[in-house]
Amino acid sequence: SFFVECVRQTLDCAGVGRCTVVGNSLGGAIALGLALDCPELVDKLVLMAPGGLSELADYQQMPGMQKMFKVFGSGEPVTPAVMKDLFASGLMHDPKFATDELVAERMQIMQIMNGHVMATMKVPVLTGRLPELECPVLGFWGLEEKMMPENGIMALARNVRHLRLILVSECGHWVMVEHQDMFNRACLDFIAHG
Repeated sequence: SFFVECVRQTLDCAGVGRCTVVGNSLGGAIALGLALDCPELVDKLVLMAPGGLSELADYQQMPGMQKMFKVFGSGEPVTPAVMKDLFASGLMHDPKFATDELVAERMQIMQIMNGHVMATMKVPVLTGRLPELECPVLGFWGLEEKMMPENGIMALARNVRHLRLILVSECGHWVMVEHQDMFNRACLDFIAHG
């Protein structure tokens, strides 16, 4: 896919021969695609509620995804207040983590995103290819997830051979934000010990 090729070229330009790839949501789908298409580049994968594990109709049933499509599909400018509400009600279990600092950071990222690419991209369903993964995988999934369908949990659990899967209660789509310390400890242990 376009995104996988962009990541591969970026790693090549940076002189990275092999690495651990971390991805959340769409980034998780891209990380999976890279590990499947270029296994020689990926030493380990860390995935937080990755995309690419369900059909579009399943995603469209999720309340957080519905809110995101509404926000980004309305044609209206996305303000910091709208973004904060999306984070608090669509991506997080506890709205206290939708801080002004996080919103400001994401607003900066939105300025460099290619809206046309985001609106027209097709994310392949990668579940059938998961048994091909050669590298160890650390997966996180918030049990109060509002973006990714729960069938993704079982897609990972039943199809990835070298998987450590952490289900996190009181957590939405962004485990790395809502449970930062636990996330960092688990990642460091996984990177060191697989």
